[in-house]
Amino acid sequence: MRRMVQGSILSTVSLMTLAVSAECPADTVISGTVENVSAALVHVSGADAKSVWTGAGGTYSITAAGAKYHTIAAHDANTVFTPAAVFAQTDGASIAGLNFIGTPTTAPTYKIAGTIGGDLAPGTVVTLNGANVGSAGTDSGGSYSFSDLAAGTYTVSASQPGYGFSKSRTITITDRDSVEDNFMSTRTAGSEPITVSGTAFAPQATVGVAYSSSLLKRVSGGTGAYHYQAGTYGTGTPPLGMVVGANGVLSGTPLRAGTYSFQFCAADDAGDVSSPCATSTITVVNQAAAAPVPEPVPAPTPVPVPTPRASWVYYNGVFDWPGDYSFAASPDYADTSGAPLSGAHDIKITSSSWGGWLPYALNWKFNAAPYTSLTFSLKPTRSDQTWQVYFVKVGDIPVGIAIDVAKYGPTPVAGQWGTYTVPLAALGVAGTSIYKFAIQDQTGANDNTWYIDNIGFVN
Repeated sequence: MRRMVQGSILSTVSLMTLAVSAECPADTVISGTVENVSAALVHVSGADAKSVWTGAGGTYSITAAGAKYHTIAAHDANTVFTPAAVFAQTDGASIAGLNFIGTPTTAPTYKIAGTIGGDLAPGTVVTLNGANVGSAGTDSGGSYSFSDLAAGTYTVSASQPGYGFSKSRTITITDRDSVEDNFMSTRTAGSEPITVSGTAFAPQATVGVAYSSSLLKRVSGGTGAYHYQAGTYGTGTPPLGMVVGANGVLSGTPLRAGTYSFQFCAADDAGDVSSPCATSTITVVNQAAAAPVPEPVPAPTPVPVPTPRASWVYYNGVFDWPGDYSFAASPDYADTSGAPLSGAHDIKITSSSWGGWLPYALNWKFNAAPYTSLTFSLKPTRSDQTWQVYFVKVGDIPVGIAIDVAKYGPTPVAGQWGTYTVPLAALGVAGTSIYKFAIQDQTGANDNTWYIDNIGFVN
């Protein structure tokens, strides 16, 4: 299987230390790729900190011993990486697909750093959003840092189950480091839980155009005044260049087109954070989109009909799961150019090499036991298009196996829909509670376009 990716990964890079757990799980392998640079140094911090140079094709692999928590970052001179760093909790399981994209720069780069005081526990995560994204764990002294950042506006926030933290910080870097971005932490009391609802689909934004829109609908519970922030890096990020302010407003100037899903969280004066957070999605478009290229009229394809025995992920133009962690790919849920099979819209995927569409389940858990198969329709735009499908459980751990979808439906034909129905038993997930699944491009091409429609679990 090629480059199975466990989540969407974008942003800059930093060399960081991280919290060391008293537990000592078995050795784990952390691997991925670094794109757009000839060679980069990848650093994994923890009790057994290590660095390796990328090999052929930008790949890297590090065996990490001892620590349960790790921060992974890439580094190269005169390069900004996206993401800046990635926090991973291994729990003894290997992690693949922690990828970075390098962007050459001649401008100075900077650092954001601070400490977390008060009650401190291993596994505290600091999340970076704004002009770059990423996450980092604190070291044994409560310190964190993000390095090699371009000038711009960022937010940083801290999180750890069972702990409350002071409000997220908004930082604008112009010509110097910002190194005293500190937080206080406390063990959370048993106050009334905070509940929050936000805008599920924020108004569309445009690359290079200033944007501001409130995400808040309702909030209740907790103690005292509220402030707001994006969720952890692992739950998705706002578009690059945009931040969720403490007032609940999503603002900034987006840097890249795409569809972004992320959590919108409320916190109170005690630092308690809503659980669960709300999920918001926003689409960013380019200022002048090229006219669509006419496509061949697709051959008629039977359209599945919803029944009480089906659970639809996307059907009739409606996305029923809370969001996606698509990696190296930008999904457009409002597309009409693919000649949808049902409803007014399909999902248009624009991906770089090995990119994939990765929806995640409500509350990180979908019970597959009542269903026997996963069904979906795909339409390629090139003659050599191929895909694979696989599942992931909580902890970003692959479950089952990856399967060539063409074994369970027609040979893909450019410009034509094909419907594929894969038994869950063949995927190794029959009767399993799953977190997310991926339909991943295997063509290996950049700027690749393909379409998805009518995705669901059936008997």
